[in-house]
Amino acid sequence: MEASQLLKEKERERDRDKEKERKSKLNNSAHILNSNNTNNNAHIKQRNNIHSNSSNEAGSPATPSEHVLRLEADIKRLKADLQASRQSEAELRSQLSQHASGERAIRAELSQVQQDNDSLQAKLHGLVSARQSDKQTLASLEKRLQEERRCRLLVETQLANERRARANEVIEASKAQQRSKNNNGITECGEHCRQRRRELEGEAQQLRREIKSGEDRLRAMEMEIQQYQQLRRAQQQAANSPSQQQQQHQQQQMQQQQQLQQQQQQQQQQQQQMQQQQQQQQQLQQQQQQQQHHHQQHHNVETELLVSALSALQDKTSHLESSLSAETRIKLDLFSALGEAKKQLEQRESLLMAREREISELKAKVTEVLAVMPSMNEPSQLSHSLGISDLGNHALSMSSLNSYLSTYPLTMADLGLSNNLNLSDLNLDPVPSSALTPSSPLTPMRPYTSKLFSTHSNGGSNMLNSCMGMGSLNDDGKGPKSGGLIDVIGWSAAEAPPMFLRGGAAVTASSV
Repeated sequence: MEASQLLKEKERERDRDKEKERKSKLNNSAHILNSNNTNNNAHIKQRNNIHSNSSNEAGSPATPSEHVLRLEADIKRLKADLQASRQSEAELRSQLSQHASGERAIRAELSQVQQDNDSLQAKLHGLVSARQSDKQTLASLEKRLQEERRCRLLVETQLANERRARANEVIEASKAQQRSKNNNGITECGEHCRQRRRELEGEAQQLRREIKSGEDRLRAMEMEIQQYQQLRRAQQQAANSPSQQQQQHQQQQMQQQQQLQQQQQQQQQQQQQMQQQQQQQQQLQQQQQQQQHHHQQHHNVETELLVSALSALQDKTSHLESSLSAETRIKLDLFSALGEAKKQLEQRESLLMAREREISELKAKVTEVLAVMPSMNEPSQLSHSLGISDLGNHALSMSSLNSYLSTYPLTMADLGLSNNLNLSDLNLDPVPSSALTPSSPLTPMRPYTSKLFSTHSNGGSNMLNSCMGMGSLNDDGKGPKSGGLIDVIGWSAAEAPPMFLRGGAAVTASSV
């Protein structure tokens, strides 16, 4: 349908272009005729003017020779104008005839194009109808394929069920034969079972034949589907190239005929194969019947042995299952205990690692403090700041600090601070109660050292130098100098750690 619409649009555009050309040619011819008419009218007016002038001049006193010369010149000019107008008229008539012949040729071409368009539309309509019919046939073939597959699945399930039933019947027949032998009964059951077995085998053979016929049908259907797909592709190609449509259609027909012949040959071969298979099946049935008579006696003995072996194996499996269940329970308990022990070990290792990290961090921070404080490294400066003349072995003990603080007691009032200071005002974290436990001598400093050492990058050396002046004296020599560690950190008397107040443990450079 889209191709037909495109063809129609192209034909309409061609018709419009041709009509425009024809109108332009007609307008040009009309314009030329009008110009010629205007020229003729101008010549006539000039001639009339000449006659009027000649009449006027006749009344005037002029020589006859001049008047004759003027008239001859006018006549020559008029003759030349007449010839020019006749030539232009002949040219215009020839152009008109050419335009008329061109218009006739264009009309003939238009009629031919319309006929071609009609034929192409008819072909398109036929192709579309054939395509729809092919789609319908494809849908029907697909439905038939699905039905055949369902039938095949049903037949296969029936075969499997029949095989199971046959196996069960064989087992039951063997059991019945054993019972009949034990009870010294009649062997009528064996004959009945044999007849039943023969009937089931005949039914199985029929089902196999039906399955084979269904498979043959499926193959034929698949071949037909392939043929229809090829036809569909060929039709699409024919729609794209309508000039080669007939040749392709003939080729497709030839291919279809060849495929039909091949299918017929295949069907004949399949029929021959079916006949051969039937003959072989009959021969096999006869051989099976002969073999069944020989194997029945051996089969009964073998079944008894198998039943006894099965019972023994079932007893062994039950015993093994009970023992394995107990062992698996024990193994599961052991694995659970191992998992718990591993978890506890991991927790303890993580705690130890965390404590070791804390110790290493504290050691690093203390070393940084000692490196930043040059006044503590020089004993003369330290003794001068503490007012002690001799330090002995350059060791600072808490006894010297206690003696100094006993003579010059330090209070919050002396520092000019209130008794209640908030750590939040100094941008410090609150001190938890667990931090004040005497587990280690450095634990009370943890919440304060984080803030104290963080100021090292922003001029922390000055702060630490001022912090170490906690034991120095004022200028008057009567009290401790303000601006020490307690003053900088902003501890109250209750919040200050004991190692920075009186009565604490000894702090030496070696211990730090």
